[in-house]
Amino acid sequence: MGPKKTVQNQVAKNSPQPFYRTIGFFVYLGQIFGLFPVHGCHGPSASDLKFSWTSVVTFYCILNSCITLLLGLLYFLENFRVGFDFWDYMLSVWFYGVTGTMMILFLKLAFHWPSLMKKWELVDNSMVSYGYMPYLNFRLKLLTTVLFVTALVETLLSKSIHLIQSYKCRREEIEGIFEYLMTTVLYKPVFIYTEYSTWKGVLLMIFNTTSTFAWSYGDVFVMIIGIGLALRFRQISRRLRLFLREKISDIDRWREIREDYQRLAILTKTVDNAIGNITCLCFASNLTFIIIQLFNSLRFRKDLIDKFYFFFSFAFLIARTFCVCLYAAWINDESREPIYILADVSSECFNVEVSRFVDQLRYDNITLSGKNLFYVKRGLILSMASAVVTYELIFLQLNAHVLEESNEIANFNMSTC
Repeated sequence: MGPKKTVQNQVAKNSPQPFYRTIGFFVYLGQIFGLFPVHGCHGPSASDLKFSWTSVVTFYCILNSCITLLLGLLYFLENFRVGFDFWDYMLSVWFYGVTGTMMILFLKLAFHWPSLMKKWELVDNSMVSYGYMPYLNFRLKLLTTVLFVTALVETLLSKSIHLIQSYKCRREEIEGIFEYLMTTVLYKPVFIYTEYSTWKGVLLMIFNTTSTFAWSYGDVFVMIIGIGLALRFRQISRRLRLFLREKISDIDRWREIREDYQRLAILTKTVDNAIGNITCLCFASNLTFIIIQLFNSLRFRKDLIDKFYFFFSFAFLIARTFCVCLYAAWINDESREPIYILADVSSECFNVEVSRFVDQLRYDNITLSGKNLFYVKRGLILSMASAVVTYELIFLQLNAHVLEESNEIANFNMSTC
């Protein structure tokens, strides 16, 4: 009895960890920011994953998304009240609109997540012989930590600039720094419709912070999905190279690896259908903010901390967008690798299953997409760069007066309060 239990424990220890459990930490992290209300992420089976409309976490996610969208609506109404002001109000409308929509999309994904992970678990179980993807857990946690710590630094810098502005511009006899920060600098459209109080300001700061991290969360999520699928395709490529080295001619073994690839390809398309809206929103929002921030780089900035924050934020935005492109495109890179390996199959090992595998690879287009509006491959980076240049020129023509006003402030040392 003792040796038998030892063997069973050793098998369980070496068995591959399901993907849903590997990213369980990321799902629970999202729930802090009002995203991904799924339970049972560390259960022994994907059947333990649950979504409930009546759970506290789901209520918090719905509340967070509603308040975020309401903030966007208030900025939109204020924009009409004072006249169209792109820089002071429409940017906030876009920001809160994007993050509020992101929260709703993750709520929708959470509803389908248990069934999606059951399909992923079936693929994981069918690929038990390939072993656990090396360093996957470490890679995902390192990636998440680096990006969210950087996002935290960016948020703290932003809040510091707003506090400094509030300290300089407040009316000392009438209002404090925090009151000025809330009613004039950050949430003027909100306190037009409601009387200011400290607890309202604190709540708004909390919802603003969750919105900021929700924006980065979508990008990191797409990267994590890209890594998880790409490493599975890489395992198939490694086994194919092993087949070539050992000159495997057994048709049954070739059929098994072709079917493994087919199951993984179907899973990728299923995942793409489920997260396509999130992918599309991530790329659209990143592209828009890159264009806006590139234009902002031409505006005058007097304070050193303001300059540092801007270039830090801009560099983080570009790096994050670049990483999303690379990690999502990695799926396509790894899925195409087998066709180059199969080109080296010797004539004595070639059989009908190898021929079918080649035909399948030739016509399959395995990649993530933005609801089939675009496909995430390496060439997308160049396409985005081209789009940025084109739209930046249009942006410069339409908003030249903003740069002129900024130069006037620099020349005459005018107050920005």
